[in-house]
Amino acid sequence: MSVLNLLTVLKETESKFGRLYHWLSELYAGDQEAAIFLYHLGLEEFAHASLAGYAAQLVRNRTEAQKREVAEKADLNLADILKASARMDEVRQSPPPPIDEAFRIVIDLECYVFEYHLREHLVQAVPECATLLNRLKAADQQHHRELVEFAVLRKYIAPVSG
Repeated sequence: MSVLNLLTVLKETESKFGRLYHWLSELYAGDQEAAIFLYHLGLEEFAHASLAGYAAQLVRNRTEAQKREVAEKADLNLADILKASARMDEVRQSPPPPIDEAFRIVIDLECYVFEYHLREHLVQAVPECATLLNRLKAADQQHHRELVEFAVLRKYIAPVSG
């Protein structure tokens, strides 16, 4: 799979997260604090999608020889990515979950290792995107922390000991 395709998958995944968060914010609009929190997460995911699109543009601007070299480094199994993407679709097509379950779902999706592995792979294949991709990774880790903190505060999940 080409690096451009991998970046496209990353962009689409980030956009799908954004749409999921915005959908959840609409579902739980009666809980203003949760709705605003989810809406802001969605905005951040759309910004992440834009950054992935920018990284793709950097790759598009490479010479053909550079693109071939990068393509040789980009061999990744997308099964986990497709599974997570399907899970997001399933959530949106199913009856709306209770808010506590919705938070457990998005926490699970945010900590999915697929994006981490995808980004690590891209950093190796396209070193000039390393800073950008590492920032996306840090932002996703921050999202996960914020989701867990919010869910614990609301007693949607038990505090994590450790």
